[in-house]
Amino acid sequence: TGAEKPRFLWADEFCALPPMDVWSIEDYLEPDTLCVMYGDSEAYKSFLAVDLACHIATGKTWRSKDVTPGIALYIAGEGGNGLRKRIKAWFEYYGEPIRNLAISIVPLALCDPANVAELVAHIERFLKGMAVKPSHITLDTLNTHFGDGDENNTADMTRFMAGLRSLRIATGETVFVPHHCGLAAKDRSRGSIVLHNGIDWEYRLERSPESQTTTLTCTKVKDHEKPAPLSWNLETVALPWADGKGRPINSAVLIPNDSVPVTKPV
Repeated sequence: TGAEKPRFLWADEFCALPPMDVWSIEDYLEPDTLCVMYGDSEAYKSFLAVDLACHIATGKTWRSKDVTPGIALYIAGEGGNGLRKRIKAWFEYYGEPIRNLAISIVPLALCDPANVAELVAHIERFLKGMAVKPSHITLDTLNTHFGDGDENNTADMTRFMAGLRSLRIATGETVFVPHHCGLAAKDRSRGSIVLHNGIDWEYRLERSPESQTTTLTCTKVKDHEKPAPLSWNLETVALPWADGKGRPINSAVLIPNDSVPVTKPV
């Protein structure tokens, strides 16, 4: 009908105004995009995923970069005890009240469109009426949300990527996915190249065995220059909890390390 919004715009109208740079985390992460961070199992991927989600939930400056606050959803595929300690440790370390962060420990095979639709429906019901806009979803890890398919199979990975895109489009949130690197090739993510080709942002997280320092390096960004690498060290944090025998429970947080010279090429 005549009241419908036109599907097309002439290019002169489309380009009448310059694009606006909008960031979830200035220079490092955009809203409404797909991002994969890959690395070895001991590179502290989950610690950094928690750090990013908590910064977005609080709006706290991240590595001197501005952060747009929003609700962060963290969907863990492997239990909740370790994640519970890591989240508590982050808020204890920074002296912040826990807020704007919701957790699920129910993995979903996102190769199946029905599971994607179910997740979107759950998110909409859970956040209905919230004043703060949801902006960030962590799917930790890719493997636990992949389902029964083969990560190396082009067709299976294509279905998974379609699921991620449907989730992003339906929610308007950044979808952030920690993932493993290849068994032999540590400089690339594991599985089909369809994953690398289909995402907007990709980062490698690599920990030095000698210094125990982990370094984040951007390996792909679609529409911007690659941001500078960043490093962290893991620091123990005492929690206000004890186990059944009264022994203290500890966890850890990643502490920025600005003294690490990054000499490896991106």
